[in-house]
Amino acid sequence: MAESIILFLLVAIATFFVYYLNDGDLLCPSCLACFAFLLCTGASIYDCWAWSTGIDLVTVFAVCAGLFSFIVPATLACDRRHRNTANLNTQPQKWVLHIDIPNFATAVICLFGAIISYLYIHAIVDSVGMRGSWSETMQAYRWHTSFDDSFSSGISAPINYSFRLFMAVGYAYVFAFVNELLVSEEKRWVYLAPPVIYCIASLGQSSRGQIIVMVFAGVIMFWILRNCVRVNTTRLNFGAVMLILSVVVFGLAIFVFGADAVGRVTVKTPFDSLMTYLGGSIIGLDQYIAKPELATSPSNLIGSETLQGIWLFLGKTFGVSEWTYTFQLEYRFLNNVNIGNLYTAFRYYLHDFGPIGMCVVSAFQGWFFGFMYNVLRNTGVSIAVHWRIILLLIYSWVGISVVYLPIADFLFHQYMNPTSLLTVIFMAVSALFLMRFTRTDESSGLQDDMQPTINGTSPR
Repeated sequence: MAESIILFLLVAIATFFVYYLNDGDLLCPSCLACFAFLLCTGASIYDCWAWSTGIDLVTVFAVCAGLFSFIVPATLACDRRHRNTANLNTQPQKWVLHIDIPNFATAVICLFGAIISYLYIHAIVDSVGMRGSWSETMQAYRWHTSFDDSFSSGISAPINYSFRLFMAVGYAYVFAFVNELLVSEEKRWVYLAPPVIYCIASLGQSSRGQIIVMVFAGVIMFWILRNCVRVNTTRLNFGAVMLILSVVVFGLAIFVFGADAVGRVTVKTPFDSLMTYLGGSIIGLDQYIAKPELATSPSNLIGSETLQGIWLFLGKTFGVSEWTYTFQLEYRFLNNVNIGNLYTAFRYYLHDFGPIGMCVVSAFQGWFFGFMYNVLRNTGVSIAVHWRIILLLIYSWVGISVVYLPIADFLFHQYMNPTSLLTVIFMAVSALFLMRFTRTDESSGLQDDMQPTINGTSPR
């Protein structure tokens, strides 16, 4: 257990320096990654004690190398000194965009979402049959989608695409709610109706993940828009701290107590289940490093774990059955205790590309998220309003990948596929839908940005 404590202390030291270098910007990508690893390495100490086990020093080195590879480019990409210098030449513009969506339009969207959600869930239930309780049905659906290569969910393409469109619209409505909360200082609860309908329907996918992602997206939108409204504000007041903590606690409560709704059956206490989810991945990575030969993913394909979505798309496109594989990361057991199949994102990169490749992939992620975050937070960057909204919707959706680094890979394994590209298109359409109901204060300086340009200049 001493090695897990050492890892926690090293992450804590890194967190202190990263927090200082980013001027207290809690939700910048490098700080976010450090806090996530701090939480998970802390939970791993409890898991080591509860499971009477420990981790090796090589695991400590692997986690530190991967984390360091991420935070360095992420910090450099959104360096505050560079940002402040840029602001001296380009005066930041205060964000004063108002969004007034008619109740009738919201009602139509809710009706559309309810119908599509019903058809979506009905197709899922029909594919496995109702198995007594809802939890048993979801458990059967999860098993088939994870282990049955011949299983078909029965969801038609129009229903699937419509549900994905409704998801994108839900994110747009979350943005509208947060925007009005900060700009107009009004709580327009009706704007939360579409995202709530989507979150409830997403439980039919036998996963709590979509709810967590949408809640996190709301936090990211709040943080970035808060800076745009108040212009380069990074320090938190007490009210903002309590709001973010409330959202985090709400998200954790959904995760723990929503297990039965998605077919997750366990004899563990809610606290032990949470600690297993948070800290078990660190121990899982240690188990993988000790016995990599137990991996169940194909070994003859480059990036078989990290790039599964791309291989699946290519396999279906060119009719190569070997590329259309389905796999679940293997479950590990310690002293007759099932510790799950979470291994941190670094396991995917180690398996597919080796130690150097792991550092390269982590560094790319750090630069990618750091660059996007810098563009979105810096209102001095010349970019049209509709493009800024589109980028914010996309960033808030994929930004969960940073939080999940100590648990699993999301950016490549979950998001790099044609379905995600379709989602990006739908989010762009949803942003343009919002723009039909926007207005700005005449003195805000945002009027020119309303023009359809990305370089901030008016069309000739």
